[in-house]
Amino acid sequence: MTDATTLLAWLRHRASKENSQFEVRRQESVRQKIGNMAKERKEALLVEAPVSIVLTEFESLPSGVTVEPGRVVVEFESPDEGLRKLLALAMAIRNDEQGWERRADKHE
Repeated sequence: MTDATTLLAWLRHRASKENSQFEVRRQESVRQKIGNMAKERKEALLVEAPVSIVLTEFESLPSGVTVEPGRVVVEFESPDEGLRKLLALAMAIRNDEQGWERRADKHE
């Protein structure tokens, strides 16, 4: 084997090794970005709602919304009213997750 052939083989090996390391770093970066996006999406408010609904607490849930251990009841007259009440419940849960657990847990 000539020096040129040896050098060329070494350069090819080195290039493939660097490419594979670059690819591993690139894939890790993509995984981190996807994880961050998922976290941001989870934390984001995905629907527009009036401030009065966004700030809902359990004590101010609309009439017809009841949370008991192991049971949630939402009574409504129209689909739109049902959606508003469900959103109010979701906001109350988000605003007080420990309160949700206390009210909904069958074992407390």
